[in-house]
Amino acid sequence: MVASLTQMDNYTKEVRRVLFAILVLNLSVVIGKAVAGWIANSLAVMSDALHSSVDSLNNIVGLVIVRMAAAAPDREHPYGHGKFETAGGFLNSRISIHHLL
Repeated sequence: MVASLTQMDNYTKEVRRVLFAILVLNLSVVIGKAVAGWIANSLAVMSDALHSSVDSLNNIVGLVIVRMAAAAPDREHPYGHGKFETAGGFLNSRISIHHLL
């Protein structure tokens, strides 16, 4: 079953909306931890804020990749740019794995 272009466009807009909302929430967590660490004069909490910023980076990568993948087919990519989502998933997994180390 092939989705229509309108359905895919609506899906892409919804995905971007959710990713943006999560980005705002992640940045709020980072800012909250940084402020709490600064007030408490705790290097551990401040470093955890930096550590949490990787989640925001994942959201930014996701937003860029979804935009790239939503591009219309062109001469060089007659079937569209959907494979960018696979590349983005790989990149996000590499960022997350590096985040765990």
